[in-house]
Amino acid sequence: MHARSSRSPQRAARGRCVGGMTSDGRMRGWRMLPLLVAFFFAGGFPVRAATPFKPGMAMTSRSGQFVVFAPSSPAAEVESPASLTATNLVRLEQGPLAIICDRIREVLLQEMGAASLVQGRVYVRLHAGPPTAEIILKPIRFSQGWQYELTLPTRVDRTRLVTAVTHTMLQEMANRSSGGRVVNLPQWLVEGLTAQVLIAGGPALVPEPRRVLVVETTPRDHFAVARAHLRQHGALSFSDMNLPSNAQLVGAGWETHRYSAQIFVASLLRLSGGNVALVNFTRELGNYLNPQLAFLKAFNGHFRSALEIEKWWSVTVINLTGRDQHMNWTQSIALQRLDEILHTAVQAPTAGGELARRQNLRLQDGLMQLDFPQQRQVFTQTVRQLEILQWNAPRDLSRLVLDYRKTLADYVQERGRIEMRADLRNRIQGAHNAVIQNTIRQLDLLDVIREDFRRTGETETAGGRP
Repeated sequence: MHARSSRSPQRAARGRCVGGMTSDGRMRGWRMLPLLVAFFFAGGFPVRAATPFKPGMAMTSRSGQFVVFAPSSPAAEVESPASLTATNLVRLEQGPLAIICDRIREVLLQEMGAASLVQGRVYVRLHAGPPTAEIILKPIRFSQGWQYELTLPTRVDRTRLVTAVTHTMLQEMANRSSGGRVVNLPQWLVEGLTAQVLIAGGPALVPEPRRVLVVETTPRDHFAVARAHLRQHGALSFSDMNLPSNAQLVGAGWETHRYSAQIFVASLLRLSGGNVALVNFTRELGNYLNPQLAFLKAFNGHFRSALEIEKWWSVTVINLTGRDQHMNWTQSIALQRLDEILHTAVQAPTAGGELARRQNLRLQDGLMQLDFPQQRQVFTQTVRQLEILQWNAPRDLSRLVLDYRKTLADYVQERGRIEMRADLRNRIQGAHNAVIQNTIRQLDLLDVIREDFRRTGETETAGGRP
């Protein structure tokens, strides 16, 4: 993190567009006015514009995307560390907040597999308001792009803070291709990715200064609460998540919306290439007023119609709400099944023109010995088997399974593209070899990681751990 003097950003002529969320994350109605948006993450307070930044010292985060200004006046109330520990509140200070914003940004980009290119800068101002004060995000359009002003109270709920920064990053990503308008993000996208960031970041994502950090060594079932709620209340349909009714934004209805979003986004990220499609969806939102059309374009490799989305989502909910984490396979069983999948029995050719015989081939051997029609048949089946294993494997191992799935799916797609290219016909063998060698290198790396999982499991078993 670098500290340097920084003046307030140059003001641009702008109107207003206001809207917001209540303190538990519910979306209020949006009233569109020209050029300027304010998002509020707390309820029960009158809508008001944020006061301008005052010139003075600022802290710029290491990524360069966040510039954090200290509060202009000291807090009127000072809570004891004990009272903060008893709640989910964190006390925000200028320097640590710059680090926290970068952490949230980094975890979000990792979960989405998005490039870390910095475009719209975010100016963050702290004010000495109560923890329930509104969190205000104001996108500001300039001739050369966007800037954002984010106003936070110095004491804030941890989840509200992560939601605010996640919302800001998604807004920045969506506005890039919007042609100058402020994109109205689907609430499920913000809530679902916020849940992913909180899970992936863990307790260290937003640590409270001077509080002892307890790191859990036993894996938690992060979807247990969501599953239990959806078993009782049912999940929202994809259509309802995009256009929720007022009843679905309050009380138990809001909880159903939030938990539906959590599982929906997590399920999308488990699809082959799901993270890339989710990034494309966020960027496509600027080109559509109807988010469902943007979704169909971004996920066209998985869904051809809204009906197919609803069918897939219904099956996903049934599969996930009908099981708990303890029903997942152990790491040793999942690794054994992964070994079996990666050594597929195929009709492999033999030397001397003899009849083909069935033998177990590693994926790397299949890349070298089988022709592409055989590869496509074998690898497509392998990808399906890996998808099933991914849902049954422990969380950490499921990420490795996803990498195997993505590597094979990308290979089949790229080889198919080369086969279709008439202009590559004279260079097709060289193009084939390049793709094959690159895929083999990726699989070799994944095999090393898989072996690390195996050694770790053997060490823990030898040490008496389950």
